[in-house]
Formats: sequence, C-alpha cells, structure tokens
Amino acid sequence: MVPSWTRGSWRNHFTKLRAATDWRLTVLGIAGFTAMVVLSGLLFLAIPRFDIQSSLFLDRLITRSTKSGFSENIRFGDVTSITEDNSLAFVVDITDSSTFPSSPYWRMVVLDEYTGEGFKLSTEYKRRLNGFRVPRRRINGTQTKPDYLAPTWTIYMGPGISRYLPITGDFYWMGFQEPTNFAFNKELRVVALQREPVKMFAYETWNMGTSDTLYGASFALARRDDPNVGANFLALPENETDRTRLTAVLRQILPDGKTTDVREFGFATLKWLGGMHPYSLSSAVPGGDGDTLVRWLESEAAGHCEFFAGSFVLLARSAGIPARIVTGFRGGRWNDFSNSFMVRNSNAHAWAEIFDEASSSWIRFDPTPGNYIDASFLNDPNNLGANAAARDGSWTARLDSLRVFWYRRIVNFDTESQVELVSTTKKFFQTKWKSVVDWSDTKITGVRD
Repeated sequence: MVPSWTRGSWRNHFTKLRAATDWRLTVLGIAGFTAMVVLSGLLFLAIPRFDIQSSLFLDRLITRSTKSGFSENIRFGDVTSITEDNSLAFVVDITDSSTFPSSPYWRMVVLDEYTGEGFKLSTEYKRRLNGFRVPRRRINGTQTKPDYLAPTWTIYMGPGISRYLPITGDFYWMGFQEPTNFAFNKELRVVALQREPVKMFAYETWNMGTSDTLYGASFALARRDDPNVGANFLALPENETDRTRLTAVLRQILPDGKTTDVREFGFATLKWLGGMHPYSLSSAVPGGDGDTLVRWLESEAAGHCEFFAGSFVLLARSAGIPARIVTGFRGGRWNDFSNSFMVRNSNAHAWAEIFDEASSSWIRFDPTPGNYIDASFLNDPNNLGANAAARDGSWTARLDSLRVFWYRRIVNFDTESQVELVSTTKKFFQTKWKSVVDWSDTKITGVRD
C-alpha cells in the first residue's frame, strides 16, 4: 500500500503545516533558545572570574596531582615519561617578539641531593621553599639594573601543571593577577606557589634574562653559613667503591682529575658523554653491583636526558666543582595564529648547572646530545626572535590560538577591559534581539494576511 503522505505534494504539506502551526509558540520557543544561548555565553565569560572551588566542597574533589609531574623528587625516567604527553603546559606572550630567544630553557625545580635513583630537593631547601610570605601581588627579583626598554613576558600556566613557576633566569620583578602565597629562593632562582593551581594561573615578568649564566650566586656563603646546604652540591655516591669507579671515569676526561676552568671541564665532559652514549627515550642501565649512574657511565648504553644530566653532575662533583640538576622545559613552538609561544609537556627536559667560583655564578650545561647551544649562537642577534624559533601553523595551533584568546581577553584582563567587554556584548545582543523581534513581527503579519 502506498503511504498517504506520498500522494501529496510538498506544497500541500507545507500549507497544512503552516495552518497547524501556532506561530506565537514557535517565536516563543526560538526566543527561549536564543536566551539560553546568550545566558550560557555570559556565564562562559563570567565563571573564570570566580574561584568557585575555594568556597564550596569542590576543592576537596579536585585532584592535586600535577600534569607535568615536576616536583621536589625526580627519579630516572620521570622527565622522559612527561615527554610522551603532547598537551599544552603553558603559553607565553611577550611585548617584543624580536627579543625572544630561539631555544629558551624554562627553569622550574632545582635539585641538589643525589639519591642513587634520581635527584631531589634537599630538606633545608624544601623548608625554605615552604616558608610562604603574606599574600602579595609582586616579587622583586635578582636583576639589579633594570633595562627600561626590556619587554614584559606574560605566562599562562594550565591548571594542575606544577606549583613551581617556569622562568628563564633572573628577573627584575614578577607580578600576579591577585595576592598570592609564594616562596622565592634567590639562591636557587626558584619561585614556588603554596600549592598547584587548580585553574589557569597567569603572571608577568619584566627584565627576564635568558643567559646560560646566573650571576651573583651565594654558594660560598651558603657553604659557610650552613655546611649541610653547601655540601649537597658536592655530594657523591655513599659507597667508596662507587666513588673510586667514578674517579676512574673522570680521568678519561681529565687526566689529573681536577681543573680550575669550569667551562673547559664542561665542554670536555659534553664531548666525552656524547661520544660514549647515544641518546634514546628507552634507556636501560646495565646490570651489576654499585650505583646506577656509575654503571651507566662505565658502559656505552643509550640514555635519556636524566642520565646525561645526572652523570654530568656527578662527574663535576668528583672534579671538585659544585653542581646541581635543573628540571623544566626546553624550547617550544611559536603559534602563527595567536603570535604567542607554546610550550608542551613534550618539551620537558633536565639539564645541569655548575658553579664557577671565579665569577660567583652558576653556568648551564645541557649534556644531552644535540641539545647544547653555544653561547655565541644565543648572543647572535640574527638567531633571536620569533622567526628563529620553531613555528607551528597546524590545525592544533589554530585550536590553541582560541585558548590564547580565552587567556588574554577573558581570564587575564583588567577591570576596565571586563566592563568594556560586557558593555559591548550587552549592546550587541540588544541590537540583534530587536532585529529578531522586528523580523518575527513582519513574518507573522504576512502569514495572517
């Protein structure tokens, strides 16, 4: 049997539909749906301005675990596991992109104590980084001579990344959106919040340095005032046999086992490590007795950044040079659509810093093969700026640019911009609503006629 609806024409169907439709209810439904969309949009704009989790029970339900995993205790392989995640860690805006470094190192955590299975922040430094001040909106940094032409960096960290803030070196001041509990250790050049942010966290820095050298270090004072703190930067494996084996490895680099030129030691060690061990994300330590890093150094096994950085630190300490590991991020990509710098968890990295007593400074060395960049390259104006950094024009970058818009205009704007945005939005929807009402009245009148 042929259905009845197939025997008619579309024109007859629409005629019957129009006759059976209550246009008032239809317009009311459209208006209700439009109002719901508008209200959802306003809530979308307004909710990020309020820290709702701190006032309700939600705070207890939100996880405190970090996405990037940078903490005071890093075991071998922890940093490498972070690189397997390609999610966005933080975004950087800079007022003058031409001054942006081609390959920035984002320092987050400085680890001074060797555990045999990795490195950790020693008890005394941990205590100092948990001595939080009264909430403030500004930190005075270690830069003593401000450059008034220097750009301002704005860094937007995703929720739950870490309580340690990524910085590239010294800075003159750092500012927060609102009064914040923080601790700043000038010796380590580390800024720590009281806990990991559970929402987007933004801060600004001015006069932030990108040099491979941190001047004005107080290692000698720390060693004199607190021997336990100073000794950590020279600590070696506890077992005497491991120390003897480590010295034997060092003599392959320095025949006499000592040097007064830390940069000479650094370059020689970089060359030796790169020649003995290939880089690999899947590393395996040869079996046997003794310390993990010592066994790896004695072999020709491949290794990831923690093995290279950790071995560099132990070799420097064996040569009498204070050394420490730094974990954070290296590099990133410049987003062509938002004109901002994107750093992902896949950029996670570990490197070393050694102390130069002659200049009272900590010097960065990245012993992972293929990663070390000579200071002459970094100081060349032709190698600075956004054009020298890796650029991203993919669809992922397009989506990330929307997030940057959110950060810039919704989360981190000032009160004046907020009022302006809400006022503009209100006028826009009022005008559009009037147009919809006039159009509906005209159509209803036409139907009735």
